[in-house]
Parts: sequence; structure tokens; C-alpha cells
Amino acid sequence: MIRRAPLVWVLTGLAILGAAAVLLSCALGAVSIPVWKQLSIWRETLFEGGAPLEDRAAHLYWNIRLPRVLTAYAAGMGLAAVGALFQALLRNPLAEPYIIGVSPGAALGATIFIAASAVASGNSAETGALAGRAASAFAGALAAVAAAYLLASRGRFLNLSDILLAGIAVGSLAAALTSYLWIRVLQQFRGLLYWMMGNLGSASWKGAALLACLTIPTAAVCWRLAPALNLMMLGEERAASLGLNVERFKRWMLLLGSLTAAGTVAAAGMIGFVGIIAPHIVRRLVGSDNGRAVPASCLFGGAFLTLCDLVARTAAAPLELPVGILTAAIGAPFFLTILRQSQAERS
Repeated sequence: MIRRAPLVWVLTGLAILGAAAVLLSCALGAVSIPVWKQLSIWRETLFEGGAPLEDRAAHLYWNIRLPRVLTAYAAGMGLAAVGALFQALLRNPLAEPYIIGVSPGAALGATIFIAASAVASGNSAETGALAGRAASAFAGALAAVAAAYLLASRGRFLNLSDILLAGIAVGSLAAALTSYLWIRVLQQFRGLLYWMMGNLGSASWKGAALLACLTIPTAAVCWRLAPALNLMMLGEERAASLGLNVERFKRWMLLLGSLTAAGTVAAAGMIGFVGIIAPHIVRRLVGSDNGRAVPASCLFGGAFLTLCDLVARTAAAPLELPVGILTAAIGAPFFLTILRQSQAERS
């Protein structure tokens, strides 16, 4: 029997890793802001009436660097929470928002809003309104989930073994339509194209606040409902025999995950594979119990995406890579490894 590390040790270690990732990411860049300088900025802001207006480092820290880093951390937490949720709900180790079509659907919804705004105003500055993007992304995510749900349903019941395939098909169609809109309508808005590829260059305090308001409740709900998710991992018949309303639970959890994934797309673009990587790594540390895996996944996901964004914006400086490209480069072989392991377990 494998001995698992005490949960409090794991969570403490992951929290320290996240704090270190945030400090390091805030420190490094075209302009260096050492940790001592960050602490000095905080002290001046909280106790001395604010940093001097001419302090370039303070301006960069408060208005660009810190909101970007917190957006990355919150996005990583949200994607990891939704990944853990979908894997438990669908009983499939490959389930995550990008793979089952939720993120591509959200991206299509946001792109439709951006295209409509661009046609109406002709001003690229007006096409990035966060509230409109978020609402449209949520509508697109719901449409994608509804389509996958209907394709995978047999009568009144959702066939969990088919929803992954249905989600891949729906996500591919949504991605194709998104690409068409970018080519047909939005060629001149190249900055927004970087956002669609998963880029945090336009991160703001509003985006960080939006993700915090979505991610924290989602993580709390998933942790609170961990016993029900554990039952789902045993099979629908077993869960129903133990008193869980399986169909209603699946619908509400898909809705919750879609909302959080849509918020991530609206604030940070389409970032894939975090929802696969984080839960699988932490489950090797804390086991399959979702009461342990969900909080650990959130902490690891936040630190992971924060460090990925740091690498994406510094590795090829002054060129800034979309962080979605880096997570895909890491996640694709990770995905194939899990697929091979799943095939080996079934054989």
C-alpha cells in the first residue's frame, strides 16, 4: 500500500511553491523588481500613503506585473479545479475543459462578441470589453456543453463514455468557426489574436478579480461535494444506489465547470492542458480522494501556470510567446503518456 504524505504538508508545500512563483514572476522581466523592492512597494503603499508617482518600478509592479501574475495564478487554479471536477465526473483521466470542447466553445462565443464589436465600432480598443467577452464566452461554453450533452445522451441519460468524443467533435467545430471569424473579420486585430492563443499580456485587475470570483467558489464547491465526486468515480449505478441524483448532479457540475472555464477564456484566452497536468501530478502525492486532490490541484495549477507565463514572456525576450503554446507543448506529451497508461490498464 502506497503511503501518502499528510495533506497539510502537501498543501503547505504547494502554497509555498505558489508564493515563490508569484514573487519570482513579479521580480523577473524587462525591468527587474527584486523581492526586497516588492516588499518596499507594499510597505510604502500600505503604511506611507503610496509609492512616489515617479517610481517606475512601483508603477510597473502595481499596474502591469502584479495583475498579470495574479491573473495567471487564478486562471491556473480555475483550470485545475475544473480539470479535477471533469475527470471525476466523467470518470476519464483525459477530461479537461480544452479537450471536451468547453474552452473552444467559450473562445467561439468571445470571438463572436469581438467580431460584432469590431464591425459595429471599427475600433479595436472597444472589442476587448471584459464583461461582454465573459458573458459571450459563457454562452459559447454552455452551447458547446449542451451540444456535447445531447450528442452523448441516450434518452434522458447522459452516456459518460461518449461525452469526451462528442466534446472533441464540438470543440473542433467551434475552433474551425473561430478561425474563420479571425480570417474573415478580425485580421487587423493581431493583438487580440495573441489573446486567443492564451496570452496574459493584456491582463488587468478586472480580469484577476473576475477569475478570483469564479475560481474560489468553484474550488470550494468541488471540495464540499468531494464525497459525491468520489461516488461518481465508483460508477453511476453505485452512486445512484447510495442516494445521489446522478443526472441532476452531472448537469449542475457541467454548468459549474463551464462557467469557470469561460471566465478563464475571457480573461486569459484559450489555455489548454493545465486541467490534465495539475490533477494527475497531485493525485500521485495525495491519492484519488477528491477532498484531498481538489485543493492540492488548485494550488499546483496556480503555481504551474504562473511559472509557465514567466517562461513564456522571458525565454525569448523581447519576443513574448503566448502561454497557451507553452502549456500545449508540455501538455501534449503528458496527454499521450496518460493515454498509454490508460490503454495498458485496460489490456
